[in-house]
Amino acid sequence: MPFKVSRTQITEGVRRKDRRKKRKQSFNPKNPEVDDNSFTSTSAKKLKGDDKQHVPEEATLQYSIIDFALVFSTLSCFVRCSNIIESGGEEKFCNGKVNFKQCSKFGLGFKLVVECERCMPKYILSCQQIGRMYELNRRFIFVMRVLGLGLAGCKKFCGLMDLSSSFLNQSTYDFYINKIHECITIVTEKLFSSAATEEKQLTSLANNMEDTTDVTVSGDGTWKKRGFASLYGVSSLIGFHSGKVLDVIVKCSYCKLCESWKKN
Repeated sequence: MPFKVSRTQITEGVRRKDRRKKRKQSFNPKNPEVDDNSFTSTSAKKLKGDDKQHVPEEATLQYSIIDFALVFSTLSCFVRCSNIIESGGEEKFCNGKVNFKQCSKFGLGFKLVVECERCMPKYILSCQQIGRMYELNRRFIFVMRVLGLGLAGCKKFCGLMDLSSSFLNQSTYDFYINKIHECITIVTEKLFSSAATEEKQLTSLANNMEDTTDVTVSGDGTWKKRGFASLYGVSSLIGFHSGKVLDVIVKCSYCKLCESWKKN
């Protein structure tokens, strides 16, 4: 015979045993950025509550996508050259008409040429240069790699957005990738070293010891893609007391050299 529950009993907390209790949803999709309770994942809580690794933000550094011909053709109608020239033994403003053009285009970076009909042209970099490389190209390649896209994805994106007819060749792209890898390696080693030092200190405090190198860790692993057919895997060591990653190693089950030996 089914168990009957009155409305009064429901309000008091008595429920039917054959009916599951509805799980309370802690994530609110309407306000995920302003609601503190929406950060339900462990990784999000760690990133949100960790104030030790503070990275300052540069408010003046930002990029915008503009229509070059539309914007600079309009500016040329309002801008006049302000260089001082000598005319008839007197110094006065040039007041010549100014045109804007592009030159030395390399990937997404270029030099802006400010041409005056009376003066020598001036050159302005479209973005900061690191050595001989445009910083915008490095940032763009890094973001595309984070999204899982390579050189073909960069070229397709630039082509669809009419940003560049040809982004970069393969050798230049590999050079950028190597530089990005060097920077990431340096930052990763510093973070791992800091996490290991913190884990040793917490272990010493927990065991009432002055200094120790014996720490308790847990292991975790993942693959490049879902399923068990991925050729690339990642293993990590996580500190017991700090909960931070102490080391990471990437392994691959495919070897190009071994494949060549098998064919020969």
